[in-house]
Amino acid sequence: MARTPADAADAADARTPSTGAAGPGAAGPVPGSVRLLLDLCAGGVRLTPGRRLPRVVVRGVQERRPHWGWDADRPAQREEDLLPLAMLHELLRSCRLLRLVHGVLSPTRAAASDAEVLRRLQAGLFDESFHGQLCRLLLETLSNVDAVAEVTLVDAALHQLAPSWHRPDRPLDRVDVRVAVGRAHHVLVGLDAVTTSGSRLRDFWSISPAGRALLPSAVAA
Repeated sequence: MARTPADAADAADARTPSTGAAGPGAAGPVPGSVRLLLDLCAGGVRLTPGRRLPRVVVRGVQERRPHWGWDADRPAQREEDLLPLAMLHELLRSCRLLRLVHGVLSPTRAAASDAEVLRRLQAGLFDESFHGQLCRLLLETLSNVDAVAEVTLVDAALHQLAPSWHRPDRPLDRVDVRVAVGRAHHVLVGLDAVTTSGSRLRDFWSISPAGRALLPSAVAA
């Protein structure tokens, strides 16, 4: 997905350079699932030939987060069987909290500092991409109410984000946004930022304390 030229120019003008330093109030609770994966990778773990997490790590996460899989009673075979884990693995590597050297994945030095972990998560999660803006919109919407139906979140994203973004050959439609919200759900669950209730269709979302701590407004406070 890409922005329309005018919106991209406006965002570039509004953006301020980053110094890389943690801002005031950046220290806060690191999401438990983030610390869990970092701890499981401590000392280094060798990825599979397909660059996936080894089964011992996947099942270590499943033991503590059984609700991440479609079938809690069925042992996970790969990280894609626990989609929040697959998204968390991708995010921690993009944030440089995990690094891959010669096939071995291990935490970076930054992962030892809770303040730096939180700062990097915020920077990586709320970037200028469509996905980053969507995650921010979802958490900000949830921060004002007890629970929100997923269909309402899709409507909000369609109304607030879709006019500024487009596919290469067409505007975004409701299906595009619904798929994007589904992907964002797995990312936010992997960060312990949201909880859901209802059916397997994730009828209602609620923000967690970890999700509130990730919001940029929490850093500025």
